[in-house]
Amino acid sequence: MKLINIYTTLFISLILLNFSCQKETLDNSEKNFSQQPSETLGSSATNSSLILNSSNLNNKIQSLSKLKADDPVSWLREYLNASGDPGAIVPTVCGPTQFNNVVNNYLGQFGPYEAAYYGTYAAINQIYTVYDQSKQYFGSNGGNTHLVVKHQRNLEKFWNMANLVTINGEHNSTLNDRDKIASVYILIGYPADVAYAQADFIISFNLSSPVFIETPLLSFDAFSTTGKLIVLGDGIIQALGETGIDNDVVIAGVLSHEWGHQVQFINSLNWYGFEFGTVPPTPEFTRLTELEADFFSSYYLTHKKGATYNWKRVEEFFTLFFNIGDCQFASASHHGTPDQRFAAARLGYNVAQDTFPKGKVLSPDELNATFMAFYNNILAGNIP
Repeated sequence: MKLINIYTTLFISLILLNFSCQKETLDNSEKNFSQQPSETLGSSATNSSLILNSSNLNNKIQSLSKLKADDPVSWLREYLNASGDPGAIVPTVCGPTQFNNVVNNYLGQFGPYEAAYYGTYAAINQIYTVYDQSKQYFGSNGGNTHLVVKHQRNLEKFWNMANLVTINGEHNSTLNDRDKIASVYILIGYPADVAYAQADFIISFNLSSPVFIETPLLSFDAFSTTGKLIVLGDGIIQALGETGIDNDVVIAGVLSHEWGHQVQFINSLNWYGFEFGTVPPTPEFTRLTELEADFFSSYYLTHKKGATYNWKRVEEFFTLFFNIGDCQFASASHHGTPDQRFAAARLGYNVAQDTFPKGKVLSPDELNATFMAFYNNILAGNIP
């Protein structure tokens, strides 16, 4: 019951984050953070209390963020009863995975204040990361940077998309940096004195919390935007790694999945009949695009001209895709069950191995046609 209450609190504060971005182009003035001096400002009770209402930040995401595919934070809603929503998918066999256990462990460490403030913290980190134009690094100490750069170069060549996609890293440390926190409040319209007061309040709470800012759930992001941006959060990479999967496989799998969404954005009108984001997402459409991104990812990971993983690595990334399945059949962010994600990944492997001549890379249109031909088999988990 305690976890149910935590999930409910998180859902209230996070619901506006899910597919909340409507504006796909931004004025130059919106793309740059306002730079303010880091002088000490007193945090009045009125200013500090603003953090208690994350709806101010979450509402701003609707106008500032760009449309994105994937919303890992919404995965935390699994325990909520979402039955009866329009367009809900008929439930199939589905159950928790090791990934659930990892996340449950971190959620169980939240107290009432962490649960109440989580939505605000997640919003601040997401906004800052989307608009961050500084030199990027990946991993809390930059330890994953070489892997991300390696796979970015490989993916650019594999999909013939050189210099088209930017990758930004999301870090917990942002939420302990006074200037970075304040820049987000300034970006969404708060005056500098209020912005820095809010930053002071957040940092003071960090000092008193046994959980913030250490929990990986504060950088629990991996998503792809129509603005040709991919965000990789340190937290979700860490959490997936704690399921026992090799770090290289986690990064390659998540990044290539998000890259698959970039391929979908380019071909959306031809494949789906409308530009991505112009039609409100339904559970079925989201499931289709997410499973196809899994298919694209595994095709790249096992292709002779892609990541060229051997069978041992193949088994690991199959496990990765299985672990990140969900049972939220009525959610507009439903990604497919563990069995369905496993099947989509297996199909990608099969196609990569069976394509002749060996080394030929199928076009996006050919891959989309293949995926759609086997889609019902994927839904049934019937990919031999």
